[in-house]
Amino acid sequence: MSSSQGTVVDKRIGHYQIVRMLGSGGMGQVFEAVHDQMKRRAAIKLLHKRFANNRQIATRFLNEAKATSIVEHPGIVHIYEFGQTDDGTAYIVMEYLSGETLRQRLDAQGGKLPPEAVMRLGRQMASALQAAHEKGIVHRDLKPVNIMIVRDPEMTGGERSKILDFGLAKIIEPEGGEGITNTGTILGTPAYMAPEQCKSARAADPKSDVYSLGVIFYEMLSSEIPFDADTDAELLSKHMFADPPPLLSKAPGCGVALAALVHRMLDKDSVSRPSAGEVANELQQLYGSASLSTSSSQAVVMALGSEGSSRRNLAKDVNPVRATDGVPQEVPVHEPTAKTERLMAVRPGSGRAGLWFVLSVFICGTLGAVAWQLKGRALYAAMTQKPPVRLSIASIPAEAEVIDENGQSLGKTPLSIERPAGPGNVTLTLRLPGHQDKPLELPLSTDTATTERLDPLPPAPAEAPMDAAPPDQSDPSVP
Repeated sequence: MSSSQGTVVDKRIGHYQIVRMLGSGGMGQVFEAVHDQMKRRAAIKLLHKRFANNRQIATRFLNEAKATSIVEHPGIVHIYEFGQTDDGTAYIVMEYLSGETLRQRLDAQGGKLPPEAVMRLGRQMASALQAAHEKGIVHRDLKPVNIMIVRDPEMTGGERSKILDFGLAKIIEPEGGEGITNTGTILGTPAYMAPEQCKSARAADPKSDVYSLGVIFYEMLSSEIPFDADTDAELLSKHMFADPPPLLSKAPGCGVALAALVHRMLDKDSVSRPSAGEVANELQQLYGSASLSTSSSQAVVMALGSEGSSRRNLAKDVNPVRATDGVPQEVPVHEPTAKTERLMAVRPGSGRAGLWFVLSVFICGTLGAVAWQLKGRALYAAMTQKPPVRLSIASIPAEAEVIDENGQSLGKTPLSIERPAGPGNVTLTLRLPGHQDKPLELPLSTDTATTERLDPLPPAPAEAPMDAAPPDQSDPSVP
């Protein structure tokens, strides 16, 4: 089989004819193939022959097929079949995806995506992870290169994300088995690994995938990963012990709620992180709120435009129409004619009705003008009013209570709050058991993101032993 890129390969695997090589990695190569009868395109991954006798690597390779086959979700690449060729080469046949990786999308758009795209694609990723976790599958290697974006007209935005490469997946067996990973083994990509996974791959659980997804969200919004270092060891240490920089300081346009969600996903304590399903639900709500806000703004503009149009049409039709000799004629109300007077005389009360009609039109027009002015002033006030400032507060250690000026608890760090913009500062206090209170003075004139380190309380003075001998009163130095 030829291994040169783009070369047609004269090789068959089962009912599939291999067409060309798509890519190559450390463990194997990926080829495009076509099914003989169905003419269905597929991607076939072949394990390098040098690993054919390495039982652990071969098992891990086929573990990807097993893990992916367990989960049936449109956001996860679909496996058609897997096995070994006559010469012992392990292979996986999966659906062919035409699109781009998330890494390619980020590179093409300057390193980051709009918040709406992050919420839309991120909800799909979280939903796919939720399906995997419900089947006892932990991916353990989520990163932008392992996420494809493909066309899907049925989805909002016309595209769908697909999670690939379950080669490092952990399958949690019902009886408690955890696969072939030895205790202390480190697996994954350091830039995206959860703190517990940095210690041991066996410690990874569904919340570890949530952490990795949080790193991806952080990067999608800010074009930066939360931690970077010159060595893998230093990078793993930062994931375990350092707090990520406030996302709002790097991506102020992402919004307080979305930034707070990302920071919860990056919590060092896996128990405090949301589940993948909770992330999907929250992103759905945030995306719906953003869409509703945009639609409401457009509706206001359309309503204002249609209201003005209605008034213009009404002004054109102020003069009543009378039928004379079967021919409709417009009669100016301020210029009564003899013909009009004759009509009024023939039909008692019709003049009074016409007068009331004119008066009602005049009153409605006047009231409409007043309402229009009031609405315009209100709209102008809303447009010129300064947006509230966003205060994002984190602490080391985390989970410190944020107390306002009135002694009320606003929540625990990391926390983002909004206050009306204006001069001066707002006074807050960080409080955590075993630590000294930390007062904060944050300006109300601009958005602020701060991380505060809390000092531990000094140790209590040691008490004298109860059986200590009393001081010698004969000693003149003792009072």
